[in-house]
Amino acid sequence: MIVGCGDLTILLLGLGFHCFLFRKRKTASQPWQAIAQRFCSIPVDISHILGNLITVIFLTTTLFQAVQSDVFLSDCKSFFHDAASFIQTFIGWTIDAGQSVAQISTKIPNEIIAGIIYWLLMILVVGICVAGTGILAILIEIKVIELYKKNCWDVITLLMILTSAAVIIYFGEVIKKALSINLLFFWLILQGIYLTIRRYISQDTD
Repeated sequence: MIVGCGDLTILLLGLGFHCFLFRKRKTASQPWQAIAQRFCSIPVDISHILGNLITVIFLTTTLFQAVQSDVFLSDCKSFFHDAASFIQTFIGWTIDAGQSVAQISTKIPNEIIAGIIYWLLMILVVGICVAGTGILAILIEIKVIELYKKNCWDVITLLMILTSAAVIIYFGEVIKKALSINLLFFWLILQGIYLTIRRYISQDTD
């Protein structure tokens, strides 16, 4: 827990320092004149490097903690296992639907033609279901990316993603005691809520 709070502090301090340099570069007045002249003489590229370095340190420590967290790893395995089970079940449904439709071919007296039509109908139904679902998933992904780029493609979003991930990883046991929910799924819900709020704010300001 202490390490997690330290990582959050490092990230916030780094972002604060970066904002300080940016603001004081534009307007430096008393009593910050001497400090601004010293620190604002740093090129923008160096300040970006410092920000990226702090972010890398934060991500490394958070990833290290995630690997050590049994609760988070267990929920990740459970999430992907459930996703794989759902995909397998969906494929089973499409195959059953294809077989049901293909039963029409049994009314054809010629066995060879009936067999050909059976497999054609089977492949057609399964292909339409799988392709339609895949296209729908791609369209949803494109829409989400467009919403992110339009409404919240900024440092605040990056801070929210990293901070929420760190909180869920470091305080996973506490969250699991309060809410009986998969941690990875809970993180995705938080991103959806955040995206909805940012979109509402963006529309309201427009």
